[in-house]
Amino acid sequence: PQSWVASFDLKPSSQNIAEYAASFKGGPKEIQSGDIIGFALNGVPFYKTTKQNNHDLELFSKFDGCLGSVDENNGAYYYILPSPCMFSLINDFSEAFDEDHYLTSFIALGFPSPIIGYALDGYPIYGPYDENGVPHTNLDSCNGKFDADSTNYGYYSTIHYPYLVNCFGPGDGANSYLNHYNNDGGDDDELLNTFETTQLACMDGYYRQDIDYDRNRLQNVVYNHDGIGQSPTMKSKCVACPAGRYGSSPTAGGKGGSSLTENCGHSCEVGFFCPKGSSYPLKCPAGSWGSSQGLEDSSCDGLCEAGYYCPEKSISSKPHPCGNVSYFCPIGSPRPIRVSVGFYTTSTGYEISDYYSLNHLKSESYHLDNQRKLSMLTPPTLRSLSSDTLHRTSQVLCEPGNYCVDGVRKACPEGTFGESSGLFTKACTGLCPLGHYCPEGSPLPIRCPAGTFGDREGLSTDACSGQCSPGYYCPAQSVRATQVACPAGRFGAQYGLTTSACSLNCDSRSSGYCVASICEKGYFCPPASTSPHQNVCGNSSLFCPQGSTMPTRVSVGHYTIGAMSLSGQYQTLNDEKVRFSQLLCEPGTYCIDGVKHACPAGTYGETSGLFTAECSGRCEFGYYCPVQSTSSRQRHCGGPDVFCPGGVGLPIEVDVGHY
Repeated sequence: PQSWVASFDLKPSSQNIAEYAASFKGGPKEIQSGDIIGFALNGVPFYKTTKQNNHDLELFSKFDGCLGSVDENNGAYYYILPSPCMFSLINDFSEAFDEDHYLTSFIALGFPSPIIGYALDGYPIYGPYDENGVPHTNLDSCNGKFDADSTNYGYYSTIHYPYLVNCFGPGDGANSYLNHYNNDGGDDDELLNTFETTQLACMDGYYRQDIDYDRNRLQNVVYNHDGIGQSPTMKSKCVACPAGRYGSSPTAGGKGGSSLTENCGHSCEVGFFCPKGSSYPLKCPAGSWGSSQGLEDSSCDGLCEAGYYCPEKSISSKPHPCGNVSYFCPIGSPRPIRVSVGFYTTSTGYEISDYYSLNHLKSESYHLDNQRKLSMLTPPTLRSLSSDTLHRTSQVLCEPGNYCVDGVRKACPEGTFGESSGLFTKACTGLCPLGHYCPEGSPLPIRCPAGTFGDREGLSTDACSGQCSPGYYCPAQSVRATQVACPAGRFGAQYGLTTSACSLNCDSRSSGYCVASICEKGYFCPPASTSPHQNVCGNSSLFCPQGSTMPTRVSVGHYTIGAMSLSGQYQTLNDEKVRFSQLLCEPGTYCIDGVKHACPAGTYGETSGLFTAECSGRCEFGYYCPVQSTSSRQRHCGGPDVFCPGGVGLPIEVDVGHY
């Protein structure tokens, strides 16, 4: 950690011109190498450095990833040029310093570049770009200039020496204070008396032009490169070299040839542009190209073609193919752009995508909830027609049902699904859940069809884990072969039953008339039965109508019937175990435990539903009642040779000697 305490006055935005003119006599204030020239907005000091072949290579080699270094004398951390880390732009310069990479990092701050710090003299220090997105040019000897209104002075960072502030200005040169001095009626005699020569030598990027001189107008006073006023007898002025050309004086100090052909004698080469007043050509910015000489602004000959990238100084609209499918280059690309995670790259040919190409999504078995989810997903809109892998022009977010790795879109594997956009691993959203299947490229799991089940994750076909077991049925999304037992009273004799009818005739996939399975009469079928004869009903005291879930106990005074034990007849033992109905015991009979018996001789059964051997009672005196009699006077006793006491089934003969 380091602490700095500095106090200095910020220069006002507008100054008293005459007052400052007087202070300018001393000229710019020199700064020694290693001196602090100001502070960055984050509090780190700026140091003045030395010039070594236009780059301080020795110091650059000591920079960290944020282009900062440590003063070996006092341990202070410092910058010699603006650090992109101040604005969280980039911090990967630890291996090597790259001019293009460095300048490009400041584009994100917008144009013109903002203030990045203040010099100790109070003037602001700005980033490298002007309002047109071009690095600042025509700076004075202190690396500063006045703005277009000639009221505000500041320093501007450059990629070349002196990087930030060369001296405390304003300095000498085309943008010095004196060259921006306005004629506001002030006293100019003192300035006129400083003229030392009658020869006007224009600075780099300017040429001399003769003019009509009016001694009474201060605005015709001109100044040389050193800021020294010229003789008013030289009727000339310095004019910026026209756009498309540049000039540098052929002799040291900028005092050589000064005509248009001498000082602006170079046409801007291909790959460069020269704005008005250029002393050297500027590289066509990365992302553009210039195949013509004499280009005048940073647009050069236009933007790089899509599918290609153009470094600085490119002379073709498509100098370099974008690369492999991991990169894309939209129009005007300065370098290939790495595809984002979860995206794939496309070329210039497109087709409207078929909406996932999954016909099974439309089937009835597709779960309603999933259909609602699917309707909310954004369908893919464009799909690359081209197999061109070298000239990708854009990236597209990976659609549901797919995952994207290194710019390549791949369908989610069988047994998985991809519910969201932008997936980037083979696992997609995850394995297909129980009760579902997922073909390749599934955006959502699909329910296992009715009649099947899915008892494990990762199924990929509509066969799922197999068909439902007999005795059971499986609605869609079942997870076991015995998902739901066929209801009691029914049976399921086949595999793959789908409904509680437990019959393939009632399968939702069949167009036939629905005939549910029904347990056969004389038998009963508990849940999960597989046969219409699942269980015999039992004995004569029980009966089982069709569709019985369990045997029914015969009612009192009733008897059971079967296929051979018919109504009105006495039962046979042959169908004793498969009785299917009951009937009320007829007069003259009584019924116990489902078995019908004739009322015994001597008794009678006058009513139905009798359930004891006494039936309705004993036969009356003078009458006899054979078996199954229905009246107490079923038959008259007969002649005088017989008699019928009550309760007899036949007349009794009179004994000998009796009457």
